[in-house]
Amino acid sequence: MNFSQLERAQPWDVIKWIENNIPELSVYQKQTISENEVGWWTDELVFFKHKNESKVHFLWRLTVIFFPVAWILLFIGLPLNMIFTGKWGYGKFVIEKFWTPWMDKLNLNL
Repeated sequence: MNFSQLERAQPWDVIKWIENNIPELSVYQKQTISENEVGWWTDELVFFKHKNESKVHFLWRLTVIFFPVAWILLFIGLPLNMIFTGKWGYGKFVIEKFWTPWMDKLNLNL
């Protein structure tokens, strides 16, 4: 099982799942579940759901050719970044706005 394709389910997701997947529940039971917020006890229990995967255009997939080049440039740029900023590593902008979304589209969860 690939755990990188899972994310923690929110309480309202658990309530919605219970209401949709248990056909024996009466209307009163469904109302009680949603009104009394039965899903909030999920803090003690951990529920996971599959991430919603969107279709990726094939041109994004073609950029996998540039992945080794980008990785090498980022690796070589680390000492330069240290010289100019005094910090080893790249900030959140590079990681969260550029690198991670690109890796998700390429399905390279490194």
